[in-house]
Amino acid sequence: MSTRRLHLWAGLIVAAYVIPHMLNHAVGLISLDAMEAMRRAIHVLWLGPLGELILVGAFLTHALLGLWTLAARATLRMPIWKTAQITLGLLIVPLLLNHIVGTSGVRHLLGFEPSYEYVVAALWIADPVRGLQQAILALVVWGHLCIGLHVGLRQQTWYRLGQVYIYAAMALIPVLALLGFAAIGRQLAATAETDPGFLPRLFAPIFAPGTADTVAQLKQIEPACWLVFGLLILSVLVARIVRHHRRSRIG
Repeated sequence: MSTRRLHLWAGLIVAAYVIPHMLNHAVGLISLDAMEAMRRAIHVLWLGPLGELILVGAFLTHALLGLWTLAARATLRMPIWKTAQITLGLLIVPLLLNHIVGTSGVRHLLGFEPSYEYVVAALWIADPVRGLQQAILALVVWGHLCIGLHVGLRQQTWYRLGQVYIYAAMALIPVLALLGFAAIGRQLAATAETDPGFLPRLFAPIFAPGTADTVAQLKQIEPACWLVFGLLILSVLVARIVRHHRRSRIG
């Protein structure tokens, strides 16, 4: 399999998780219970041992091949759509780190399964700045995904025939997802106002006796990942500079 096809297939696997995940947020327009039921169904598929391995592997493969492709490009002159796709792709990792730590990190290190009630309350009430960050992340991921799907599938007959409907869905899904998130956020904020014990009960698993050291470790993961990501970006820049220097000497 060529590097290009591997990059595409890895992206399609990630898209197969992202699209239902966005629809899951939209279900918040129905109810929190419906949202949570869909989350559990999705997690049965994607967050079991095999599903999580496939998803993480696909994400890392797609991201690393994207950096490799950027480093290998003969020039940084490219169409606007390509510039947008690369820029959005580079923004995903730094925006995503906090979400990964706050969900997967909590699940693996604390043995606590974060529900949508927990996640939305944390983002909407406890730390709204992080909530805004996650809303931006959703739009960035969706924009990168839409460009990638269009470029990868535009030659397919079924895609060309259904373009109008596909474009409509691609425009509508993120809007509904953000509205669903906001609807549950307002609902939980109202609950917190009428029940002072709501948030302490909800966040009790991360403040339980004996969890302080683990929570401290969780807080160290994001900066460490930032450092790794920064080094990867730096390596791409260095590779481009070295290759340009060699070509200049040969020329």
